[in-house]
Amino acid sequence: MKNSYFAILVVVLLSSIPVMYLINEHNMSKKAEESRVAYEQQMKEEENEEQNQRDEVESNQMNSLIDYLRFLSLAKEEIVLSVFGSSVTEGEGATDDSRHWSGLFVSHLEEEEGISPIKLENNGQNGATSRTLVNENLVDEVIEANPDVVLIEPPVIPNYESNFSPEETGSDTMNLVREIEDNLPDTLIIIQSSNVTALEDLNLIGYPYADYNNYLDELTEETNLNYVDVYSEMVERMESEGTEDVSGWLTDDVHPNDLGYSIWFEILADYASGTALVDE
Repeated sequence: MKNSYFAILVVVLLSSIPVMYLINEHNMSKKAEESRVAYEQQMKEEENEEQNQRDEVESNQMNSLIDYLRFLSLAKEEIVLSVFGSSVTEGEGATDDSRHWSGLFVSHLEEEEGISPIKLENNGQNGATSRTLVNENLVDEVIEANPDVVLIEPPVIPNYESNFSPEETGSDTMNLVREIEDNLPDTLIIIQSSNVTALEDLNLIGYPYADYNNYLDELTEETNLNYVDVYSEMVERMESEGTEDVSGWLTDDVHPNDLGYSIWFEILADYASGTALVDE
């Protein structure tokens, strides 16, 4: 009798093994399916979040220069920034390139989240007037670099010293802008005024230095161009500090020293993060 019970028990146990195996396999398959569904859901949520972020970057691209560079960085592994102008764009007066406004600005941009590395093309022309830039086709150097963004500093100081009028300075500047626009329609153009100087006298055709920067301010507003008013911001800073002596910012009567360039950079950095771009 005991042998019969034992035999029956063995049979029951043996017959239950496939059932247990099937149950276990079912549970494992269920867990695997649940894991797969959870993984796919997570991937979908991450893709949606990434797309939402891209959509937000795209919709905000004109809110500031920083936002525009973030937008460009969605498709570009490197952004080309060209700076074009006179000797203060070239870097005259700075102890090295990293202390010039353009070097400081590039370092600042690369610290911003979501911006690709910046390649700086310095196309500053020492001693060139605006007429020189136009007549010698020096803007071709900018065009060859194919920049995503170009910062133009019209040669206000050389023009003042060479007795070109503010209107001539503005006309030449617009010729340079049109040349870039015609050849590089996707390039963002930003005009900058020049820095404060120790130039206080009227030049030989009767213009004070300030008139040149003030004219650029008016011209860029009339022509709907992006503009950084470095000159006025420097004047305001001097007034807030209660000083009329600009010599501490200059290496000579016109070229900024490291401190002067750092102030220029601070003005440009504030513009880049806080001023909406003109929708040309």
